[in-house]
Amino acid sequence: SLEAERLMTRAVSLPKQWDKPVPGILRRWDIQAYRRVLEMTLLPGGQYLVASLSDRSRTRYSIEVFTSDFKYSLGLPLARLETPYRAFELRAKYMTIHGKQGIVIAYVLRRYRRERYAEM
Repeated sequence: SLEAERLMTRAVSLPKQWDKPVPGILRRWDIQAYRRVLEMTLLPGGQYLVASLSDRSRTRYSIEVFTSDFKYSLGLPLARLETPYRAFELRAKYMTIHGKQGIVIAYVLRRYRRERYAEM
């Protein structure tokens, strides 16, 4: 009965919080990426976060997977993939491929003919 009550309370309070101009913060999650975060996406369940990152001079790019430690409210890096260019339209989801479950990450890489357009 307690679980049903919590579920009902969350179902009623979610639309109220979502429709506010400034929703209240329920949980803060600090991540020390030590790079610029260009784009990020959260996997269902909220346990993993996938981010497109660059260094301060925007010359090296990567995609990094962070796991959350809710007990201490911080994110820990799990894996990093260096990319030659910035990753756009980052998407991540759980999938089974060849019988193995894992996280699938999809992104778009743009390669510009002229370097001056790459900075925009």
